[in-house]
Amino acid sequence: MEWFSYLEQQTDLLITNLGISTEWAVYCRVLLFTVFLVILSSFAFFVTKRIVIHYLYKIFRKTSFTWDDLLIEKKVFDNLAHIVPALFVNIDPRYFQGF
Repeated sequence: MEWFSYLEQQTDLLITNLGISTEWAVYCRVLLFTVFLVILSSFAFFVTKRIVIHYLYKIFRKTSFTWDDLLIEKKVFDNLAHIVPALFVNIDPRYFQGF
């Protein structure tokens, strides 16, 4: 993953140009990546919950099957929306390199 090493180098360069020592640059990089990951996961959850599941419920309400109405009543897909941010959190261990 060449893009990750490029991103890591640019982040370290930005942090050291701000006057932070190289010992603390690793911790700052991990903090920045973690904050970015939280924002990305929150956005993915919002999109899944508000847009994808909303349209999925619309489609299921139009069908003649009764089992999908039961899934809507039990809010199964609302709970499945929590899986999407977990997929973003399941990241490459190189993000936390140096620990």
